[in-house]
Amino acid sequence: MKRQRPDDNQDDLVKVYERLGCKVQRVSAFLSCDLIVGGWGVIDWVEIKDGSKPPSARKLSAKEIEFQAKWESARPVVNVKNVEEVMEHVYRMRGFSTGVNQRYALDNIS
Repeated sequence: MKRQRPDDNQDDLVKVYERLGCKVQRVSAFLSCDLIVGGWGVIDWVEIKDGSKPPSARKLSAKEIEFQAKWESARPVVNVKNVEEVMEHVYRMRGFSTGVNQRYALDNIS
């Protein structure tokens, strides 16, 4: 399998996951998704796309589509493009509604 170059925003989004209390493992070197993210008894596959790029540049590859289809019935792959989507994902992992004040939460993560 040809190794894909990580999206430009991957390092920043990994830091957000970690600052929000998640454990993160990069797996794109040997799987057709970017990360395994865990916390609060939940483990999710995560695919990162760069939200600053046009939609045509954020399309899933054929291997990514195949991987996501394979895992859909067990635990669907979570696709994120930006900090807000990472935060929504973490709130769902923690069992919270995503209606919280995300700007306050983002300003106050340590």
